[in-house]
Amino acid sequence: MNGDDNINIVAKTPIHPTEDREKIELCFQKIFQNPHIEEERTDEKTDLVFKSSERNSLSLIREKLRKQRIRNSARKIFLGNMNDKSVDFFLNKQAAFAGRVHFVKDPEQEDFLGPIMVTITAENVKEIIDWLTLDNF
Repeated sequence: MNGDDNINIVAKTPIHPTEDREKIELCFQKIFQNPHIEEERTDEKTDLVFKSSERNSLSLIREKLRKQRIRNSARKIFLGNMNDKSVDFFLNKQAAFAGRVHFVKDPEQEDFLGPIMVTITAENVKEIIDWLTLDNF
């Protein structure tokens, strides 16, 4: 697998009036490689959004899965949430702020701050999951 994979990564989380935008940006910086973060506003809410077309953007998550020794759990979550060409998963915002990966199984049950929703779309999404969670890649 090379770094030229046809991949699209989108991570999004709401900003609540009680939250500090800089702290939420720091969440992205601690789990994604060199994130470029944008703000998306609607009448109802404001989201911070990270978008990338580079697999390397996921290298910090890959490293954290290894260091935290949660690759097998992550793999089960990824494969369970995988569609034909994409995988969606949710990360706890407070854990991300602490530089850790913690998966949210039920985003409706997440604390009032809401999770970070991550969508990875690729022709070879299974290979991306393998790269994130297996030793051989």
